[in-house]
Amino acid sequence: MVIVLLNGIAKSGKDEFIKQFELISPFKVHNISTIDQVKNIAKTFFGWDGSKDEKSRKFLAELKQLWIDYNNGPFECVVKKIEEIENISKDENIIFIHCREKLEINKFKDYYKGYVFVTLLVERDVPTPENVADLQVFDYKYDYTIENNGNISQLKKKAKEFYKYIMSK
Repeated sequence: MVIVLLNGIAKSGKDEFIKQFELISPFKVHNISTIDQVKNIAKTFFGWDGSKDEKSRKFLAELKQLWIDYNNGPFECVVKKIEEIENISKDENIIFIHCREKLEINKFKDYYKGYVFVTLLVERDVPTPENVADLQVFDYKYDYTIENNGNISQLKKKAKEFYKYIMSK
């Protein structure tokens, strides 16, 4: 199993990169985010409507941080999902974990030491949202960076290059 910790500011093209990677890769691709369960909680208990505006991004980032501080919940949820994938899937798996916060990235890196583990930054020329999570994106030294200012075919080419990089690990 390969684990890729994926980061990039909002609208940098992280999910599109994963789609392009999935098209060229023989791996079974899984796309998990440390914010997914936070979004479910925000919808269920706080009436969040799924908006991705600045106010919503700030709310989700701060709610996530509260849960991290309380009992490490987002990390534990993702680890549990990965364990489920390992127990169910006999395929060659690659798991992309979306995670913004530097300290959280390091938790995953430490926890998955025995795996092929790569940190990946997707960059794009878009304004950086003013929330605590997005503001931390560039505070980390990533193993691999993809510049995503081109078209889809260029992104697919970068996905092929990244696949080769992973296979060299």
